[in-house]
Amino acid sequence: MRFIMFLIISAMFSFAISADVKIVGTVDGLKGMVKISHEGSIKKINATKGTKIEKGDMVTTTSSATAVLKLIDGSNVVLDKSSSIFFANLNQAEQKSGSVYYKITSRTANNSLDVKTPFAIIGIKGTTFIVNSDEKDKSIALQEGKIGISSMKEEFELYRKKVLEEFGNYKKQQFAAYEQYLQELAGNKPQIVKEFDLDAGNKVSFDDKKVVESSFNKDTNSSFNHFEEIIKSMK
Repeated sequence: MRFIMFLIISAMFSFAISADVKIVGTVDGLKGMVKISHEGSIKKINATKGTKIEKGDMVTTTSSATAVLKLIDGSNVVLDKSSSIFFANLNQAEQKSGSVYYKITSRTANNSLDVKTPFAIIGIKGTTFIVNSDEKDKSIALQEGKIGISSMKEEFELYRKKVLEEFGNYKKQQFAAYEQYLQELAGNKPQIVKEFDLDAGNKVSFDDKKVVESSFNKDTNSSFNHFEEIIKSMK
């Protein structure tokens, strides 16, 4: 009898775990109209605070809406206006459009988060960063931690910020053309890479396969402050 009861309890526990795994997170706060669509369905539902986000869900904000998503591990994902993100599961997401702020809690290598964008794949273990995936602004800015960035197709032409800073000093003195300077400066030509790491305090901008690294400026810091204000306004 005890053995039968044990099997029943075990089955119920396994079912509960399966149900929990299906949930990626919840809508922790929102302003304006936020839509959620399930994978394989053309129907979109209007999200409210507390709406569950499941595997296979797409979350979309309209041109006047913002949303704060709380993942089940405590991470925050904040969508600015006209943005969308698809959750394959808790460890795989795809940013389809717009500007999204990621504040990801510390994860192990086996439980890392991969975010696919239109121009690269980002591997995350625990960081704070912003991805812009609009046509005029394709960039990643990293505030904390370190992320790995991989190409989906061709290799990147990576211009590290050291090269650009040296070029700035050189240009002031010599007024040389940028491309010519890069060719002439031995050892400082762009790196041809399939993947690279980005350290905190840096930003990379994408133009096809050309990737340019730079330090934060006032606009970058303002973007992070903007998203933090969105989170605060919804508490």
